[in-house]
Amino acid sequence: MSKSSREPRSGPTRPTPPSWALQVHLLTKRVAPDALVNPVLVINLILALLFLVVYDGTVGGLSVVVNIAGGNYYNFILPAAILAAAVGGGAAGLLLVSDLQSGYFYRQLTMPIQRSAMITSLMIVSAFQVALQAGVVIGVAILLGAEPQTGILGIACLIGLAFAWGIGFAAYSIAIAILTRDVQMTAAANLIFIPLIFLSPLLIPYHYLKPWMQLAADINPTRYVMEGMRSLLITGWDGQLLVKALVASMVFGAVMSAAAVATSRIRLPGMYR
Repeated sequence: MSKSSREPRSGPTRPTPPSWALQVHLLTKRVAPDALVNPVLVINLILALLFLVVYDGTVGGLSVVVNIAGGNYYNFILPAAILAAAVGGGAAGLLLVSDLQSGYFYRQLTMPIQRSAMITSLMIVSAFQVALQAGVVIGVAILLGAEPQTGILGIACLIGLAFAWGIGFAAYSIAIAILTRDVQMTAAANLIFIPLIFLSPLLIPYHYLKPWMQLAADINPTRYVMEGMRSLLITGWDGQLLVKALVASMVFGAVMSAAAVATSRIRLPGMYR
């Protein structure tokens, strides 16, 4: 018996994937150009600015409301406009649906790429979009009369909270995109966060809400993010409110990210998990 016949035959070797960080970096570079030209983001930004202007032009004209809101209604309503702009994080799901329908995402599944890296790249790009939109909304609000009490550093914290919230919203949109694989269903599911904004201290402070509305706000993470942002604009540095806002954003992001990764592993076949 020859030596070659005694040697066990080995199957095809599985290629060694690049590091997870490198995967995220390369995928982010690929996704970013498509995300920046998405017309949905422009439309969403316009709606967020309308949100800011319309509510100040209506409720902001009532002196009693302005007094209980801290004297400057732009400061009070600005966080709601920022959170409305955060709906732009849903672009992550729309980009994913496009890749699913074109077959590109399925080709990626045959490559040595981890699903968490694919999802993370979409989340990062969408969160940066949310932060950019938040910066534009804040800039317009300042031009209109908003006066942040914590200055430039406070504005940076506002944008940081918007980024953290955008991570969770993007992950939610990705999970919906994988489940439905449909543009219209994904876009419609993104609108669920509009009611969450209204089920929070949107127009007046929390302690002026009726008991049933306070209960709804208590279980709504949007409330804590909104109140943390308002503290930066109206009262100054409030560590307790800022911690609650950051924790709410991080917990929301962690839960939605886990849901997105789990959904991809269940619904999308492939070698690399």
